Amino acid sequence: MSRGKSNSGVTENAERQQSTVDTIVAEATPQGRAGVSVVRVSGPNAKSIAEALSGKVGEPRVARVRPVVDSENALIARSSTKP
Repeated sequence: MSRGKSNSGVTENAERQQSTVDTIVAEATPQGRAGVSVVRVSGPNAKSIAEALSGKVGEPRVARVRPVVDSENALIARSSTKP
């Protein structure tokens, strides 16, 4: 039986609708020390959250290297393109 024709299709559709209203901010870098930390921001409030964390943002769906600040504008992580 295909996924779309089972009763789970109703649940999947409800989950899909819910996901369109959620904003998700998640670290995508494994725990531990790393040279780069990747934070993914997705959802309807993504732009305002990204701007709060790192200032002006550009077009959606493009990765950027940016500094990250806390709520008091203190630097959490700096951006660098040099090793």
